[in-house]
Amino acid sequence: MRFMIGLIRVVAMVLLAVVTTGLLPRVSFPAPDLLLLVVLAVALLRGARSGLVWGLVAGWLVDLVPPGAGVAGATALTYGLVAWAAGSFAATVRRSWLLTSVTVAVAALAVQGVRWVMALALQKPTGDTVDPWAWLLTALLGVVVVPTLMHLENAALTRNAT
Repeated sequence: MRFMIGLIRVVAMVLLAVVTTGLLPRVSFPAPDLLLLVVLAVALLRGARSGLVWGLVAGWLVDLVPPGAGVAGATALTYGLVAWAAGSFAATVRRSWLLTSVTVAVAALAVQGVRWVMALALQKPTGDTVDPWAWLLTALLGVVVVPTLMHLENAALTRNAT
């Protein structure tokens, strides 16, 4: 069952990478960081090591799907480190809906901060890479999406175990 959940997660991440980087920006909509929400759900449910691995996978997808990142691997490292940090506090955070929400908001802010620093380092206009509305939308969606994903995966694993 874990293999099937991993396969579903990979397929979902590929689809979300295409939608987030390719489709949503074309409709002039602030694109929430949907992949970050999936990565945070994994990190909070499975811990720091799984969060790091899935964060790297999701980040590489974002880096490779056009238009891609300015520096290949930057998003992978960012997602990986943010997920590792969130997973390090998973036992404490997942006990409280409020702490889960704060973790999502802080993680989304950290990712936006790294994008801003990278834009400055590459001398790109920061308005193209940093969108406070995207951060707000990511944080608000995360309040519902992250606990829901955690619950669905937990339910799938416990149902199969019995």
